[in-house]
Amino acid sequence: MDSSLKMSVKSIRIVGAGLIGTSIGLALTARGTQVEMIDQDPNAQKLAQDLMASEISANPEVVLFAVPPSAFLEVASREFVINPESKFIDIGSVKTKPQQDISTIPGAKTRFLASHPMAGREVVGAASARADLFEGRPWI
Repeated sequence: MDSSLKMSVKSIRIVGAGLIGTSIGLALTARGTQVEMIDQDPNAQKLAQDLMASEISANPEVVLFAVPPSAFLEVASREFVINPESKFIDIGSVKTKPQQDISTIPGAKTRFLASHPMAGREVVGAASARADLFEGRPWI
């Protein structure tokens, strides 16, 4: 990757402590980013946060959504309210619904980026996460 394209983020909140969200958190933690993991399942959240071994920032620069499309609007609406200075990234495989959902949240469109990492594994959950999951893989 061209170093001019690398993004420097000091703190991030990742909503969704599954394989992809936790793998992103591990990769960022390894690069010195403060990572806070959030999940509706308290056990998944605790496991993912324990794997991070990271301090939690009160005001994350970025909030990353790693949630199913059915949960996106509820999660996005909440996070935009509690993180008014943050930028937001979605990594789900579906793009039309999140774009439509974001258009219903006042002021959200200018702080939102829809993306999708082209990586995964045959197993799921935070326990299967890997910091190197995205190395050498495109991120659209």
